[in-house]
Amino acid sequence: MAHHLYHTRGFIAGGLPTGEASRLIFCFTDLLGFIPARAQGVRQEPSKLRHHLSPYGRGAYTLVRGREVWRLIGAETEAPVETLAQPPRLIFHRLLNLVIRFAPREEAIPALFSLLDQFWRTFSVDSHRETDYDAGDWYRCELYVVARLLATLGYVPLSSPIADVSFTWSKSKSKIIGQVESTLLRSVNDALTHSHL
Repeated sequence: MAHHLYHTRGFIAGGLPTGEASRLIFCFTDLLGFIPARAQGVRQEPSKLRHHLSPYGRGAYTLVRGREVWRLIGAETEAPVETLAQPPRLIFHRLLNLVIRFAPREEAIPALFSLLDQFWRTFSVDSHRETDYDAGDWYRCELYVVARLLATLGYVPLSSPIADVSFTWSKSKSKIIGQVESTLLRSVNDALTHSHL
């Protein structure tokens, strides 16, 4: 019986060792959403997939649905996490941890994938220009993107100023978020507390 191969782009949100040499990889993909997938033998030195499965990296993945679990059978790195500037890299780690916690399995969420992809592209070393953000700007950036993530998943009401069509960040955006910071923070904290996840 031939299995259908799913070719998809996505992010590695983490993983766990399983068996003697395999790894359970947490992928968030554009076509399939959040998927735990088994990568056979990737903890062995000769594995060709091993170097393409770095946590928090972006890439192209080939998956096949097994009888009980998804299997990851192909991977190609588009950009390792090191291509993200600091501190956006730390923010991105926390965003993917929220995806693991809140996103339903095997359900494509194009708006969420787009948000993460736009965040990545905005703060990649190649495209990131403005470097005079202070700690408050980065705090408000994280608050903004977490609120957008939770709103996309239905945990926070989608209202202005987080109702933007695409992700952007600037000093002026930081000031706008600063004006509603306490309201956004309360919404995010309520969502995290009441979700029981």
